[in-house]
Amino acid sequence: MVVGVLTVGGSAFVALRMPPRQPLGAAAFTVLMVSAAALAARRRYPVAVLLVTFVGAVAYPPLTATPGGPFLLPMLIALFNAASLRRRAWAIGVAATFLAMFVGFGVLSDAVSREALPIVPGWLVAVLVAGEVARGRREYRAEA
Repeated sequence: MVVGVLTVGGSAFVALRMPPRQPLGAAAFTVLMVSAAALAARRRYPVAVLLVTFVGAVAYPPLTATPGGPFLLPMLIALFNAASLRRRAWAIGVAATFLAMFVGFGVLSDAVSREALPIVPGWLVAVLVAGEVARGRREYRAEA
């Protein structure tokens, strides 16, 4: 629930504060809510949730005039979860696919600021590494 409030509220705030200052449409709102709601099943179905949040992260930017804000938060949480639950290949595959699409879109259009191009890969790598560290730590505590 908190992630849903942060995702939708933050994205709506950005949409109203940055030019052209348009509120979120119904489709953008729905995509954000579905992505956030999917996280409720993240422990039981980590790969399915990862794919749902990935689709949400890719589908959201074309649905709004201002693709900013914390719309990536559900996908980042799902990436962490997948990496921490030994779904490393899926997590890396989704992160690499998203990164390729993000950079490709950023280079081909001016919708992505040049400052964001190095930040997003950094966040993706940091989340994957944090998931691996959490998994390792949990396994170490189980052995000890």
